[in-house]
Amino acid sequence: MRLHAKLLLLLIPLVALPVAVLGWVSYVQQRDQLVEDARRDLETLLIQIEEQIEERLYSVQANTALFATSALLRRYLLEEDEATRFRLLQPGLIKLFASYQRAYPDYYEIRVLLTDGYEDTRVARAGLPNGSEEEADTPYFQALARAGEGTFTQLVINPDDGQPVLIASQPIRLIDPSVDPILARPVLRGYFVLTVSLQFLQQLVDGTRLGREGHAFFTDAAGRVLFAPALHGEHVGAAHNAVASHLDATIGAAHGHGPEFLMRDRRLHDDLYVHAMLPVAEIDDSTRRVALLAGALMVGATAVTAVLLYVALRSLLLNPLLRLRNAAREIGRGELVSNIGIAREDEIGELATAFEDMGEHLRRSHEQIAHLAYHDSLTGLPNRRLFGELLENAVAQARRRGVVVALLFLDMDDFKRVNDTLGHPVGDALLSEFAKRLSGVVRDSDLIARNSSGCENAVARLGGDEFIVLLPGLNSPLDAAIVAQRVLEHLDEPIVIGGHELPVRASIGITVFPNDGDTVEALIKSADIAMYHAKEQGKHHYAFYTGGMNAALVERMTLEADLRKALLRDEFVLYYQPQVDAWSGRILGVEALLRWTCPERGLVSPAEFIPLAEESGLIVPIGEWVLREACRQNRAWQDAGLAPITVSVNISSRQFNVAGFDPVIRGVLSAEGLDARYLDLELTETAIMRSPATTAQVLDALKALGATISMDDFGTGYSSLGLLKKLPIDRLKIDQSFVRDIAEDADDAAITATIIAMGRSLNLEVIAEGVETAEQLAFLREHGCQRFQGYLVSKPVPAADITALLQAGRFTLPRAGAAPQRLSG
Repeated sequence: MRLHAKLLLLLIPLVALPVAVLGWVSYVQQRDQLVEDARRDLETLLIQIEEQIEERLYSVQANTALFATSALLRRYLLEEDEATRFRLLQPGLIKLFASYQRAYPDYYEIRVLLTDGYEDTRVARAGLPNGSEEEADTPYFQALARAGEGTFTQLVINPDDGQPVLIASQPIRLIDPSVDPILARPVLRGYFVLTVSLQFLQQLVDGTRLGREGHAFFTDAAGRVLFAPALHGEHVGAAHNAVASHLDATIGAAHGHGPEFLMRDRRLHDDLYVHAMLPVAEIDDSTRRVALLAGALMVGATAVTAVLLYVALRSLLLNPLLRLRNAAREIGRGELVSNIGIAREDEIGELATAFEDMGEHLRRSHEQIAHLAYHDSLTGLPNRRLFGELLENAVAQARRRGVVVALLFLDMDDFKRVNDTLGHPVGDALLSEFAKRLSGVVRDSDLIARNSSGCENAVARLGGDEFIVLLPGLNSPLDAAIVAQRVLEHLDEPIVIGGHELPVRASIGITVFPNDGDTVEALIKSADIAMYHAKEQGKHHYAFYTGGMNAALVERMTLEADLRKALLRDEFVLYYQPQVDAWSGRILGVEALLRWTCPERGLVSPAEFIPLAEESGLIVPIGEWVLREACRQNRAWQDAGLAPITVSVNISSRQFNVAGFDPVIRGVLSAEGLDARYLDLELTETAIMRSPATTAQVLDALKALGATISMDDFGTGYSSLGLLKKLPIDRLKIDQSFVRDIAEDADDAAITATIIAMGRSLNLEVIAEGVETAEQLAFLREHGCQRFQGYLVSKPVPAADITALLQAGRFTLPRAGAAPQRLSG
């Protein structure tokens, strides 16, 4: 569809819509005005009816009060002698009531009720039956008895003839003349009851009209129609349901099976409501004429306005747009600067100028996008995509020329620690400086300069802290080693960022084409594997890729998979090593040590699988299993009648730093029923000192449970003595690397003696690990070490074997040069 046709389709709705809105607004306003007028008429009608009802009700109440003061009635009620009352006084009272009826024809029943509800005297319209003389159980009499003083009125259905009536009652209280007037008080003698016909309400509704079909009708509190115009009974029936649920509403619309009405309700009495209603159709008839007129105006105005707008838009918009279309086609064909030739000082002219500027900007943006697509945004180095193309070209040239291509895959050592401690901004700055230094290290002959891709060097960032260097055209793989060594030497100098002196170290993996792969993916993967092998050798090293490395990686992955299955297969077991008092030989506790018996591998050394569990995160569920099993076993020993001892459990730094560690301990102790004072948690010095503030909070929570805390391998980390004093630690464990040579190495002896002295000065218990000789024990005793563990008394043994040792209770500790003996008791 051409643009001018679309404009026509657009203009007609744009013109028609405002006109239609204006017409609709006028229609709605006219209809609202008519509705408002109708509402006022309904309200006025109800006010008039209400005034008439109030006047009639006031008259009834006044007459009731007046008639109740009749002297004859009072004398009649005071007369105690029934013969006198009925023969002499009642005939006159009946004549008096009959005179009231003649004066007020609507009072078609006048009665006197005694206090017990008995109908004593009654004058009624001729032919009106009397259903019962006993009124005590009727709802009306019960309400009358509760009403108290004053005239009481109520709308009821007369049980004698089934007609709605208004009953007005006045209690009559009289003073007994036989009682002293000074002490006498009025006593209730009965009620004067006046039953008033409500037929005048029928006359009211028959005589009221609003419009052609509007009228009024009366209902009781339950919504039952009492009086309604005979000619409009069907309308009343249609609105009955709405009336029953809407008695106290203001203006609303009643919906039934018939027409819709505008309604107004008013409450006249407790049980009497009046409703005025007007058919909505009467209002719609008036507003329909307005709608027809508005529609005609809308159609005419739409047609004229659309034609005029189309002529103007064709001249001002369509023709210039056609020229802009042609210019856009030229830019699409690559002619990024085009002279459109629209010289106008309006938006179209500005658009033409913008098209010309766009061509120039697109050309510059194309160059920038190409750079961003192939370069790292942080360092400006080539990214993985560009490096893949460069490597692919270098491999193709090496095939033709028969030369060697080498890759250096670099990964920064301990970069995560920089991000975690100093933040990512410092980490990003370190990456940028590292990239600059790495680019400067590589010799000009190692760069791919002035190649077809325009890349000026062969150093690329693959992501994170991983970089890669392309060394094309080498004569020997040994040339790559020379470059790698030079890179490591230049990275030894720290980088200063934001006042922080940061050591820069990296591990390098080297792979060579064609020996280690003939595709881009294979070469990068081999270099990555070699880099990991370099890290395993102690970091800040380089390593060439060999085929065995891949096998080692596969073996490591297989070991991790078996480790994951071990927990499910229940392949772990705990061994226990006793912790002995250094002077008495009494067993004070045991340390739980994890062992893994794999069905395929046999007994796997903890030194082989514990580091893997730490790295993979499996140490967290494995550590929880160790906790549960150690607590369960300790509880079992106590249940067997053995003396309570402490079981020590090693907690890894990764397990300790998991959120919610203290609730885990609480849950294990609760589940296994072990008192917390018999659980000792051993944490390494490094784990405790990693985040002292957070560590202190967790340790406080553990101490609050009642558990004891030991600092394991003390002396191998970098503890701050000030922080050590503030932390809630119970004992220090001297690492066995210091204990092993204390008898021969003066340095180890001095360190061990210092640790013991420091622990005692801080009121910490000191325990030595790895004690194997009597000479070592003698040294520890001499310097005040309280307890020890090691092969001198027992190696780690299964639970069944340690149970026998616990039953014995203690060891006979040897003198220097002697072997230990186990004692009973």
